[in-house]
Amino acid sequence: MFGLRDLLLHATRIAKRVATLSLTYAIVARISAQSVPAQDAAVCDTRTGESAEEVFRKAQNRWSSNVYPYDLHYVLTISATDDRGESIVRHYDGQAEPGRDVIWMHTRSQEEAAQPPTTPHGINFVIAIQGRVVHNFTPKAVGFDIMGIPRLSPAYTFGMARGAALSTPSPAATGLKTIAAVEARAREYRVSCIDSALGDGGVALDHLRLEPLRDPNHNRIREVWIESGSYWTDRMLLARNFVDGPPLHSPWDIAFVHDDDAEYIARERALKPLDYGRGRVYADVTLTFRRSNPPPSAVSAFIFDGQAPDDNALVEP
Repeated sequence: MFGLRDLLLHATRIAKRVATLSLTYAIVARISAQSVPAQDAAVCDTRTGESAEEVFRKAQNRWSSNVYPYDLHYVLTISATDDRGESIVRHYDGQAEPGRDVIWMHTRSQEEAAQPPTTPHGINFVIAIQGRVVHNFTPKAVGFDIMGIPRLSPAYTFGMARGAALSTPSPAATGLKTIAAVEARAREYRVSCIDSALGDGGVALDHLRLEPLRDPNHNRIREVWIESGSYWTDRMLLARNFVDGPPLHSPWDIAFVHDDDAEYIARERALKPLDYGRGRVYADVTLTFRRSNPPPSAVSAFIFDGQAPDDNALVEP
């Protein structure tokens, strides 16, 4: 027969075991809740029920299905604010054949063609403090290119168009029966959902974050806004732009437009000032594309083939 002391000791041991088990179950439940995401956590677009990866893949497919005209004529406008606080604008006539990935552009802006620079005379006057130019009084010629001679097309895709599938031996060559056709492509980005947004005209957008899985200098997209359901690309944020020089050191905001058949670059805007040295610091650098019709006049006078090398050209990778 148990005494009172034995009963109390036994009850205390049982209480401790119950408390230990309760704490253990609480810890396990908490870990499980943290480890297992909610059932709809992967859903990015609540309208379509699609994940961020699915939205991005369909946006890539949309780019791959774009149908561009054989000849694309346009005017590229480059604008900026220089180190004096003055606005500079240059217009360039261009023509591209998207199907052949060829670009022709005038090597002189419309401003230079209308008022060619003359041989400069007089004195260049510059104020510098500790080797840094703080004010430049030197007159700048009308033909001065802001970022070099552009060789750009509004049909550039920034890598969004999916490449060809990896080739595999044909069934006839191997003697094997075809069961299914599988396309294999290496992923360039890890895609996640940031939020939903509204674009111009109240269009619903899926805002995605892109983390490059390799070659971050080439795979430069960091964020992208995709129209829900139609998968047109509305905007994207780049870590860098073009192939060399100051544009590599600034993020860029890119805006797009589309018609029934294809999407085009509407605007590229640097989010930081571009410092070319020697007092050439440009803020609010913006490139704007506008389709032109009829084609630019006197195209043969100043154009060069987009495939030819040019050290002073502004080009995409």
